[in-house]
Amino acid sequence: MINEEDFDNMEEMMDAHLNKYLSQFPDRKIGLNKIKEDGELEDFRIMGLDLSLTETGISIFSRSMNKIEVMSIPITTKMKRELEITTQLEQIAYIVDQILNELNVNVPTLVVIEDTFFNPRNAKVAKVLAQLGGIVRYTLFISGFEFIDVEPCKLKKFICGEGKGNASKEEVIEAVNKRLGCNITNNNKADAVALAVFGLNSLNMEIKV
Repeated sequence: MINEEDFDNMEEMMDAHLNKYLSQFPDRKIGLNKIKEDGELEDFRIMGLDLSLTETGISIFSRSMNKIEVMSIPITTKMKRELEITTQLEQIAYIVDQILNELNVNVPTLVVIEDTFFNPRNAKVAKVLAQLGGIVRYTLFISGFEFIDVEPCKLKKFICGEGKGNASKEEVIEAVNKRLGCNITNNNKADAVALAVFGLNSLNMEIKV
């Protein structure tokens, strides 16, 4: 677990990441307020973010292109060795840095994040995942990005149908593929896509397939 000594360096680490990122976007206007101020935009982007300690799923919906791009941030044991990642804080820092890169490239109007599911049988992992989620949300907030959280059961009901709040990973993958006519096999990527579609639905929009 992240210890007290790690947290002593947390603020310094986050400042370094954010200063590097924010310097690239002076006086920018992003988020839903830009839609409200400027009216209908020719393009805006929704990012679905399914946080994971082993493979974070990311999806980006571009209105102008009317399509979703799907990717992930894997972090395997081999990668840890190659990147010399030896602590959980370094692992979190790597994931956050990769997310910052995607924010930099895509500049989403809205980010949709799945809430952490606390499984009492795996409390240690849930705790670290919650720490990752807190840092990511802080990063989004301080960077000026608007985001919404979606409870896992609510997301499953949305994508799989009413009464499916406890749908399995396989059922979510199947529902996403059926809804969008795609062929996703990775549950993290499927969740990320579902989150982006949820974000569009919250804006009374949908993807035309």
